[in-house]
Amino acid sequence: GAPYSVITDDSPATILAACNECRNTTELRPCFHCEKPLCGDCRTKHYESQKKEVDKSLASLTAKTNELLVLAKALNASRMGRIQEYKTMKEQVSTHVKDLIKKLNDEEQILQKRLDSTVQLENEKIAITEREEQYLEKNKAALDQVMEKYRNETNQMVLIKMHKDYLDSAPVWKDKLQAHAVRINTKKEEELYFQPIPLGTNDGLVGKLTASKNVNVHAPSNDKHMSALRSSGGSRSCIIM
Repeated sequence: GAPYSVITDDSPATILAACNECRNTTELRPCFHCEKPLCGDCRTKHYESQKKEVDKSLASLTAKTNELLVLAKALNASRMGRIQEYKTMKEQVSTHVKDLIKKLNDEEQILQKRLDSTVQLENEKIAITEREEQYLEKNKAALDQVMEKYRNETNQMVLIKMHKDYLDSAPVWKDKLQAHAVRINTKKEEELYFQPIPLGTNDGLVGKLTASKNVNVHAPSNDKHMSALRSSGGSRSCIIM
């Protein structure tokens, strides 16, 4: 269209013809909007109609602009608040990690001490059982001597005396073996197993951050603004009431 600076009260030039709206024959000028030749009265009506539409549109856009400015400030205020919360959250993460590390170290010490104690106990048991083995070896050697005498002795009277002596001492031998059997009883054995807690591949050890759309912004929602802006197209035709 023509620039505003070249538009005067006398432009565009008039023509003498029937008005495109009221059909009265008079001086006409084309409408800048629809380019139809209109008389002065129809142009005035057109002007008033368009002025109302423009004023309404400007008021609506201004109100929506102000509302969006309020919303923008509220959004950034909310974001700044969340930034402060995130800084605090970072400290919480660090503190939690330190607590976890301490707990892990403490738990490690407990497990290591128990294993050390168990190793020491096993070594003590080994020493005791080795002494038991020595006693049993001596007993076995004594029994072998008795058996050797039986095999080599041919005098029946001597054998009868040997039998009596052995039967008299057999309960003592049996009691000794029973005492050894109690001390080297396999049913008293205990074995430790280590079962590590599996490391999570997704959740991690410290925790996880979850995003939420439920953010409390102290301002009206901009949904209605966007829908209103999408449906607020102005009239592109001349409507004369």
